[in-house]
Amino acid sequence: TDDLRALARQRREIVCLGADLTRQTETDLFRDALPERFFNAGMAEANMIGIAAGLARAGHVVFVNTFGVFCTRRCFDQIAMAVAYPRLNVRLVGFMPGLSSPGGPSHQAIEDVALMRALPNMLVLEPADALEIRQAVAALADHSGPAYMRVKRGESPLIFDDSHQLQLGRAQRLTGSGSSDVCLVSA
Repeated sequence: TDDLRALARQRREIVCLGADLTRQTETDLFRDALPERFFNAGMAEANMIGIAAGLARAGHVVFVNTFGVFCTRRCFDQIAMAVAYPRLNVRLVGFMPGLSSPGGPSHQAIEDVALMRALPNMLVLEPADALEIRQAVAALADHSGPAYMRVKRGESPLIFDDSHQLQLGRAQRLTGSGSSDVCLVSA
């Protein structure tokens, strides 16, 4: 959120939407710094996607922030019809991916990536660490078209050093001391 707030101070077209989870997604920091560019849609995620689409059609770069399961599974049809097909500049930021949620199955985003990858024109990315999250926010602001970014809530580890550059569409292969390698795909 610090990265989005800093970028929004430089770029007036950036707006932020939330779904009554401002504290949990830390978008309260954006709201407090730039209240005229923050919109709380309440617990009406499907409606929030429609609002995001309207703002994008008016020339804004829209960052939608809520839990991953709420912005993908509950809003799939709205995302497909109002955002993905028309290639609008809406960035869906899904927090608490996978099984990381203490909220149980209703809050676990286990099919979010599959759903978003099934949509035309949708960029999907999951930054590997805090450095990539910072770089991803800037890259998404410049990206033309819809995107879904999946991020863990809270502190993110630091894997890469300062020389690392996130490249959308490129994978990073990390080798460890064990017998297996890990491949991180940025987009």
